Amino acid sequence: MKKKYWHIEAIFLTVIDIVTLVFAHFLGLWLRFDLRISMLPSQLLDDFVSLLLVLVGTGLFFLWYSGLVTSVWRMSMQREMLKIIWTVTAIEIVQILLAYSTFGWGMPAMYYVMGCCLTMFAWFFVRLAYRHIRYLHRAPCELHFMTNAKSNWLRMMGLFCKWKLLSAL
Repeated sequence: MKKKYWHIEAIFLTVIDIVTLVFAHFLGLWLRFDLRISMLPSQLLDDFVSLLLVLVGTGLFFLWYSGLVTSVWRMSMQREMLKIIWTVTAIEIVQILLAYSTFGWGMPAMYYVMGCCLTMFAWFFVRLAYRHIRYLHRAPCELHFMTNAKSNWLRMMGLFCKWKLLSAL
């Protein structure tokens, strides 16, 4: 059964993805300077702000292009995990190329590395958390086994009952 308002969920979760993308890159820059805003050079903050449009634009494009906007919300599979890795890597490569070719400068390496790692972690967490929240609101305290053997392993992590009891793994 197809959900009636799936597009609202997709928009909401896309906004969460973009916010985590921006926050992860800011956190990577902040970690570079020992978690002290006062040590951040104003030039780097200005560069970060000017790269935000590139970051958000490439993020939206690659989220749409990889199909993560609509496909991952219902179940988390290895294919979607690989899509996340590919998408974040593509975003970083495009951001680095545009920063050096358009602006003639780049950010510190910690900004790119930590931004990439934190974005992947956040997107994995958001998708798994969303999936488990959906299982918690299913039918009361029943085990949900799929009859389709191809995707049986996908539900192993999601065998919850309404009272948040972990079933058999």
